[in-house]
Amino acid sequence: FRKYRELNLRSKLILSYFFLILLPMVTIGLVTYILSYNILLKNSRDNIFEIVKKNNNIIDIKLSQIEYNALNLVLDEELYDVFSNDIPDDAGELIRTDKLVTQILNKYFSHYDYIYSIYLVTNEFQFGKSDFIFLNRDNFTKTRLYLDALEEKGKLRWVPTYHVCDMFGINELKNAGIEYPYLFSAVKQLNLVKVETIGDLALSPYAQGAREMRNLPGNVERPVIFINFKEDML
Repeated sequence: FRKYRELNLRSKLILSYFFLILLPMVTIGLVTYILSYNILLKNSRDNIFEIVKKNNNIIDIKLSQIEYNALNLVLDEELYDVFSNDIPDDAGELIRTDKLVTQILNKYFSHYDYIYSIYLVTNEFQFGKSDFIFLNRDNFTKTRLYLDALEEKGKLRWVPTYHVCDMFGINELKNAGIEYPYLFSAVKQLNLVKVETIGDLALSPYAQGAREMRNLPGNVERPVIFINFKEDML
């Protein structure tokens, strides 16, 4: 302040005008920066929210397609015929049955590239496309996946992400370099049904005929479907 008092009037006026001009400019610049920052932050939040919302919608559509096809699978006549009859013990017949079951599963699920593996399991047999070639049937029937499916009694259950080795009790393979160590799954006990038409449709081209739903015999074990997804699908 002492130096300011020592200045002549002209210098004081110039200095005062300088601060009078600088102060509004700094204020305007600061306010503009804050407003611009808030706008950019809001736009970024909105964009991220829209992206997450769209991704969630896509995932919901994918999962609902799986649920829909798993429901339709219950009504598949070929699959009903496979499990309503005694599954042969002969190795050759088992291979043919496995191919047939795999073809049936492919009808419903092969066009979904985000499915990692899919198979049907009972206490006696294991069918379908499985990339878990290092697992035997007992590894499946003793898992929480299998027990969850039995508990739901025909409803589809989604099982959150898990480590394959932990789920299937194969901790010795944790360092073996499994391609996809983390998966999530959908499991369902298939209470297979066959819809049959009763009556002679030849009597009239417009005849609809009565329909009867035939369940699997009570003494036949219902298979459980395992549908496994890679973690990066989410």
